[in-house]
Amino acid sequence: MKSLVSLGILLCVASCNSILGIQDLGESGGDGGGGDGGGGDGAGAIGTVRFLLVTPDIYEIDTGPATPAVAIYVVGGGKLLDATYGVVTPFVDLPASLTAVEIRSPNGATLHATVAVTFDRRPVAGEHATAVILGTLGADVSALDAARVVAFNDAEFGAGPEPQVRVVHAIADRTGPLSYAVTYAGVEDAVREIGSFSVATASEQLPGGIDTRVGFGQDVVNTRLSREVSFTLPAQAAGANVLLVLGGRQHEAVAGDDPGLTLHVVPVIGASTRVRQDPAFLLTNFLVDWPGNPLEVKDANDGTLLSVVSLARSTPMIVFQSPFAARTVIVEGVDNLAAFILPGVPAGTRRYIALTGYMSPVAAQPAAGAMTVEVVEGNDGLTHWAFIQASPDPAVVDLGVHNAANESDLTIAAGLAFRTSLLVSSAPDEIDLMRISPAGGSPIATFAAGVSGRRQITVLSGVQTGGESLRVTTTSLDRWPWTIGNAIVGQ
Repeated sequence: MKSLVSLGILLCVASCNSILGIQDLGESGGDGGGGDGGGGDGAGAIGTVRFLLVTPDIYEIDTGPATPAVAIYVVGGGKLLDATYGVVTPFVDLPASLTAVEIRSPNGATLHATVAVTFDRRPVAGEHATAVILGTLGADVSALDAARVVAFNDAEFGAGPEPQVRVVHAIADRTGPLSYAVTYAGVEDAVREIGSFSVATASEQLPGGIDTRVGFGQDVVNTRLSREVSFTLPAQAAGANVLLVLGGRQHEAVAGDDPGLTLHVVPVIGASTRVRQDPAFLLTNFLVDWPGNPLEVKDANDGTLLSVVSLARSTPMIVFQSPFAARTVIVEGVDNLAAFILPGVPAGTRRYIALTGYMSPVAAQPAAGAMTVEVVEGNDGLTHWAFIQASPDPAVVDLGVHNAANESDLTIAAGLAFRTSLLVSSAPDEIDLMRISPAGGSPIATFAAGVSGRRQITVLSGVQTGGESLRVTTTSLDRWPWTIGNAIVGQ
């Protein structure tokens, strides 16, 4: 791709609610299939085991069906059964000597990997276990995230009248420890550590009969979990034992349609289900005269704290909410910002909200406001990026870029007004400079700000005079949570 002219640039110059669109999580589907019974021989078998396939790179390996699958074989022996991504298989008896299995293509012709099988407690006759196939099947993997099978004995669940859960860390590209916290009836329970990749928690009790929200993250701030991802868990029956497997990848695949971070809900009795991420709203602060006071998002009706406290522009306020549930919120610390609605949207939706304007406007300066952008990626090899005009001075700008591929300059937007945005599709790393001009004028600032990855948001903020100088801030959308970079000051 030699020129931006050939990129089919999509301009969505619109109001502060312009939508640029992201769908990054797949729908559940498919059925587990039984094998030919090659794994057990009765007297020589251990307790029965079922499998759950959650290796995210199977979407790049088995690209034919909407929901990919593998066949599981005894090493050097017969087929045990078929496994579809995210769908727990039927139970099968395993040979007592089993220490590894082969993961093959559905027809058995291609060996993807030979993986070790470990148990938290090896089942004996009459016991059952769920074996999670996790990690990465591909050849180019490290020892940390290489595929493995870890089986969790159902007998390890606690007893009691309320539902019991065990949580498994199966995020393939995050091998370090995670923590989680459960919220129900609007109250966040104590933060619990899961541990490192492939580890499961001890059995924990959940309140029965009501929906709960399970949040995951690493840091704890003022006893609250800094949530990086959240899932709404449907109400579980009293006495139910449920394995919760957090699978997928934090970083998006270079190509492919893997469903991203997903919570697999696997009851001891019954079929498994997949839960997509709760809708997430990432609020960022580009207020011109922000004095550095704490900002946090609260429910406008009952004052419930919904985000971590932000003390820096690079610290976003992330709000999760249940799918299709709207909520009216306020930003504590910005007195002249009116309450606004986080709309009810489907699971998997992510929206970027930029706080713009002045906290204490003078004369014609615009008061604080919130503009929302949603970005949809394309699986087409291009970088899909949004440019947000959040500078009130100059209030209308032209955006020019430098094309590193052919050393050319091009104006890609003229007359871009304050609180509007546009969507551009370009080849990765094709853009290495951005230039800002007042509408119809000469450039006043040049930024060494490139565009890379599959998705990105770039925000122009600051002012020509009377505040922070013009600058651009880039947010990479190639991982979750989104990463806000340091501001780049214009030259």
